[in-house]
Amino acid sequence: MKKKIYLGIIGAGTVGRKLVHLFYQNKSIIESKIGAGIEISAVCDASASALSRLRAIVESIFKKSHGIKFLTSWQKVVEDPKIDIIIELIGGLSPAKEIVISALKKNKNVVTANKAVLAENWDEIFRLARKSQKLVYFEASAGAGIPVIQALNEGLAGNRISSVVGILNGTTNYLLTKMSKDNIEFSGALKLARKSGFAEANPKNDIQGTDTAHKLSILSSIAWSCWIKPSDIYTEGIAGLSVTDIKYAQTEF
Repeated sequence: MKKKIYLGIIGAGTVGRKLVHLFYQNKSIIESKIGAGIEISAVCDASASALSRLRAIVESIFKKSHGIKFLTSWQKVVEDPKIDIIIELIGGLSPAKEIVISALKKNKNVVTANKAVLAENWDEIFRLARKSQKLVYFEASAGAGIPVIQALNEGLAGNRISSVVGILNGTTNYLLTKMSKDNIEFSGALKLARKSGFAEANPKNDIQGTDTAHKLSILSSIAWSCWIKPSDIYTEGIAGLSVTDIKYAQTEF
């Protein structure tokens, strides 16, 4: 194993800043578990202000930039021969796909929580990963902190799986709970979800079912060892539901 592993982080938003903070908070624990030193070599974001906020976090910890390069070009991070692992945190389809593909072509391992780019490009990404003999880790793309992907990929690898069942979207779970337990109509429940931090400013992907379809695509593709495309999954959102619909659904006939 290398004496030191270098990371390149692409995306300095909320998730990127929290990752860097937790990384340095738990650095000694991580190094003891992997048996090697580990450092953040570069952080990239298209937003100069996002980079400034992240630089401030690093300097508050070390009173200096700690040797991290702060860049606005993701290509410079991917092409850096010193970097071993690319961590993609920008979300969306583009340029996230280009980042993942370019990293694998440069013989770098990839970590991403980007459910959309994986679900929509599963075959291309993992075919290239196998060809490059590199790893793509994506535990946080479905189930957040629940290690469901590792369980499907490894612990249940020898099982014949017949179905995948679970709550895959926290926003819709919150909305439906409020509607069913508190008799709050959809619009009111959505306002509460935004206020409480359970819904994003634009919850379109959540309430239309896109987020859930992407997660289900990933879990199904692992479970049945073939690409289950999001377009193969019947998807219907919850925006048209009313409290009356939920009461009928709860009625025993």
